[in-house]
Amino acid sequence: MLFHVTARHNPENCPDAFPDKKRSGVGTADAVRATGVRVIAAYHDGPGHTTYFIVETDSAEKLSNFLMPAAAIGICEIRPVTDMLAKAVKV
Repeated sequence: MLFHVTARHNPENCPDAFPDKKRSGVGTADAVRATGVRVIAAYHDGPGHTTYFIVETDSAEKLSNFLMPAAAIGICEIRPVTDMLAKAVKV
């Protein structure tokens, strides 16, 4: 399944502004691969402290593990989505 995730945090919790809040391995390709979630797209709005992901996974547990670092410092909104371009090509 595909999911659109919006992950937000407050400026006070920003890992970029406060390096002591960064966790070892979080956000690295190896850490993401270990969750079993495939990241299709990721976009970051630095000033807005918001990151947008399109991810694919077959398990709620894998998605939860992927989002755990972001959820620890903010809020994650998760929506199942459909790839409309892929759907249109099949018609």
